[in-house]
Amino acid sequence: MEWPRRTVEYTSRLCRPVTDKVLNILHSILGGLSWEYIRDPNILVNDAFNTSHQNFVDSCLIAFLEREVGNFSSYPKVDWYTEELRDIKNHLDLINELYDRYKIVDLKLLRNQTRLRYKLEMYRAKRKAYDKTILNSSNQQKTMWDIINSKRKPKKA
Repeated sequence: MEWPRRTVEYTSRLCRPVTDKVLNILHSILGGLSWEYIRDPNILVNDAFNTSHQNFVDSCLIAFLEREVGNFSSYPKVDWYTEELRDIKNHLDLINELYDRYKIVDLKLLRNQTRLRYKLEMYRAKRKAYDKTILNSSNQQKTMWDIINSKRKPKKA
């Protein structure tokens, strides 16, 4: 029995990249606009603000063109990786960032507890997936040993 290889999913999304060139374009667009209406005493403050805001939004939409960029999913495509594990991992990453920034003892304790929970849930998810694979196999003993042997470290020569 051959085990499926870990694959990474390719997805694409729309974004507006910020580069020096684009910032220069935005600067030239905004610099080319007439802002004299702001000082006009006949225009209400709300109208002047709304016009300024709309000018800025329109300039950004012109300068920052949408581009489709591809990215690779950072989560492995294995049958045991669940949404719950993904959520715990995201939570753990956030706690790690906060602890690295502020070095608070309570954050360190929370980080350690969350890391332990993540490892435990990952262990449970793997066991559940492997149990399911073994139960659905026609040769359960061979499948079990294939799983065990795939997790062993290679012998040193």
